Amino acid sequence: MRSINSILRRNRRLLEMQVPDGELKVRIRKKELVEQGFDFRYFTNQEDTYPNRTLYFCYEYGYMVFRGGWVMIVKKHTPYGRSE
Repeated sequence: MRSINSILRRNRRLLEMQVPDGELKVRIRKKELVEQGFDFRYFTNQEDTYPNRTLYFCYEYGYMVFRGGWVMIVKKHTPYGRSE
């Protein structure tokens, strides 16, 4: 369990590094995340957003993988402007 939690924390940190303060979403190449050590096999939860689309989360940071090697990263916010 410790090793999985370590991977999840690293994934979250890598996603956080890609989202500048004030931004809600960012687009990045999947290859860049993999090179930094991101492991797409591990996530904390998932949400179906569109038909045949899934948004995967590492805590409050989510990502969606697109064709062409792109990943969209989002930060989940509460209605009060704070992260969940």
